[in-house]
Amino acid sequence: MHQLSLLEIVASNENEVLQLETLTLPNPLQKLIFAGRFSEGTLKSQYFSNHGDALHTISLYCSQLVENPFPRLSEFFSLTKIFLKRAYTGQELNFHPGWFPNVKVIFLMDLPHVNKIHIHEGTLVLLEELVISNLEELESIPTGVEYLKSLKEAFFLKMHPNFERNFPTTKLNHVQTARYSIRSEVA
Repeated sequence: MHQLSLLEIVASNENEVLQLETLTLPNPLQKLIFAGRFSEGTLKSQYFSNHGDALHTISLYCSQLVENPFPRLSEFFSLTKIFLKRAYTGQELNFHPGWFPNVKVIFLMDLPHVNKIHIHEGTLVLLEELVISNLEELESIPTGVEYLKSLKEAFFLKMHPNFERNFPTTKLNHVQTARYSIRSEVA
């Protein structure tokens, strides 16, 4: 296992809690993929601390984190890709100055309670691709998206019906490709 660079752990169902606190590996990994519920404090456990500057990609699916994962994930300076799907149950996401200096791709999917995303100037300075999909409560693009000068593609898919009315194209003038779609209501 000294050559291991990618680890994927998948729970048997989305309600199963992944027990990662005592997991140890001989070397830091470059890519972590987790599908399953996290117990409180998992992101702060020693397991995550061991990957330090080696970690380039993290994918969290069905983690159901109550606490915003971005403050902890921002400590991994080598991250280039972040994928979150049903990973967070809170209402707000903030990206603070200095966070994620090497991230080029972010996918935020199926975060049903998120209604605000704030991007502060000086964060995500290399971000090229932003995909936000099926955030049922988000009615407008993230505040501060105009600070993402390196952004080439922004996709807002299956968004709230009010999203179209609140879509300010002027804040996305610097983006080569910016598209959105509205969630279709199922009767």
